[in-house]
Amino acid sequence: MKAAVPEPTAVGVGATPPAPDCLEVGEAWHGAAHPVRPRAERYTMLSLLWVFPSFGALFILGRNADQWLRAPSVNAALRALRLEDWLAMGLLALHAWFIARAVWWRRHATPRMVVATEPSPAHGLHKLR
Repeated sequence: MKAAVPEPTAVGVGATPPAPDCLEVGEAWHGAAHPVRPRAERYTMLSLLWVFPSFGALFILGRNADQWLRAPSVNAALRALRLEDWLAMGLLALHAWFIARAVWWRRHATPRMVVATEPSPAHGLHKLR
């Protein structure tokens, strides 16, 4: 059975709310406000994890590169590309799109404050049970 996290409370009538960077939530818990940009974080994580499919795509393109690099014309090079080459280029293009979206959302998104409740460092974890 999971213990419920207490709601933040202000002390006394007319008390000023706590500072936004640290919020007292009972005796053994405190809340810390963190600025987050969910879309920027999502695209950043996709960009970092998409490295693994991109390495596979580069391997596929490198393995078949001699067929389309030695073609006498651009038209012949395009005809020499196989389905797996096109899919590998699509994976690399998608990786570039993820990176571009991550950069765009980092620059243009307004961060919102999210309060995460954590155990207070002044209290031991054994006291929270």
